[in-house]
Amino acid sequence: MQDAITQPPDFPPAFKISDHRAILFVLIAGLYIRLMLASFPGFPDTNDFVTMVRFTHTAGLSSITNWSAGSITNFGGSQIPQYPPGFIYQASAASEAVHLLTRHKPAENQMAITPRERLGVRIGPMGCDLLIAVLLYLTVSRAFSRTSAVWAASLYLLNPGVIANSALWNFDAVPSFLMLLSLLLCALAFERANYAWLSLGMAFCAIAVSTKLQAVMFIPVVGAFVLLTKRIRVAAVTTFVFCLVSLLFYVPFLIEGNLEYLRRVFFASFEYGQVTQLNAYNVWALWFQIPNTTRVLGVSLGNIGRIAYLASAAYAIHALWTRRPAQEPRQGITRRFAIFGAYLSIAPFMLLTQMHERYIATAIPLAVLAGFLDRRLMVVAIGFSLTYALNLLAVGVHYWQPWDLSETSQYFEPVRLLFIVNRVFCSLLNVGLLIWLTARLRNLLATPPVSAQPSASRL
Repeated sequence: MQDAITQPPDFPPAFKISDHRAILFVLIAGLYIRLMLASFPGFPDTNDFVTMVRFTHTAGLSSITNWSAGSITNFGGSQIPQYPPGFIYQASAASEAVHLLTRHKPAENQMAITPRERLGVRIGPMGCDLLIAVLLYLTVSRAFSRTSAVWAASLYLLNPGVIANSALWNFDAVPSFLMLLSLLLCALAFERANYAWLSLGMAFCAIAVSTKLQAVMFIPVVGAFVLLTKRIRVAAVTTFVFCLVSLLFYVPFLIEGNLEYLRRVFFASFEYGQVTQLNAYNVWALWFQIPNTTRVLGVSLGNIGRIAYLASAAYAIHALWTRRPAQEPRQGITRRFAIFGAYLSIAPFMLLTQMHERYIATAIPLAVLAGFLDRRLMVVAIGFSLTYALNLLAVGVHYWQPWDLSETSQYFEPVRLLFIVNRVFCSLLNVGLLIWLTARLRNLLATPPVSAQPSASRL
């Protein structure tokens, strides 16, 4: 499945085994911090994940295909999880590994959740965080200095929001890793003049979507890379690969005829939280939460958001196809793909309704990569990392009530005012960053990168 593309020159490796001491220190520090936090209660969603894993450990992993309304509880007031199969597979497998390694015994009180059980459902995302840091380091070190590569890995791995997400909350690091890997494989296809890498990139995209449904936002990204080849055969093969991999994840449920679970994943998950934003610092957060069915000039807010996102996707794809530099600089393909991927991963969070605060987590690795491959985008990488961390911190304060107020008590007035100021500041900053990136996207894709350090610099 090879086609003639202009073959880039071969470059010597940009790193040696002896040069890995700095990145190794960053990885150890990032892992240590996460392990120290992983046993704490954190965000309440973790309790639901532990409940899900307990059920699979009791009845067997294969039992998930027979889940029924009365078999499992505590998932947002409903019985069957809304998460795709890949999410359940990795959580159950990781938990089982932790239980075996630690010889953990289940709690006598089934209502209690042990630190080992929390670690079990969080160890997978924590590992994916480390893998993302490694990918950032390897990719940036190829184009620029290892100093830049270590900073790139550190900005992601030691970001307080990223730490909280994997060590205290959800599984967004898993699709984040798969999306980043998918993008790099697509770039490799063009760099190595072999479109077969596109099929592998599409396969990892399918795994991401089968792990967390929000990863569907990445389909336009890899789809644009496929269409960029302008080859029908490539489009047909990659589409087949995506459908096949996705089908393999869902086929056990199809065989068992568990349509209720499929309905929960593909329909009920989108019906939950019919408001314009859920703690998300985006364009909708500049208003109070209102039903996304509210109409403006006859069009619902939900549809306005969808139209805005589709318009941004069309604009980005047009820019990628038309703004090609005459000669790609070193790592130019990866840089351009990272800019494009970051933009189309940020846009859904900013424009669509019903977005949670942590959903921008999937865009952070791509934004960091784009920022270090092109320093003009560093403001975007740092800006979204800052607002992401502040957002998760605000949600954590809401849940944990550090001033020992009861759940029904009102916040102290200074605290409530701080929440409002934080929300307005972060929302305006995020909207401003999206507008800035939109206005400069075509130029960024068509011009050489701006680097603050020469590529000869090494740690």
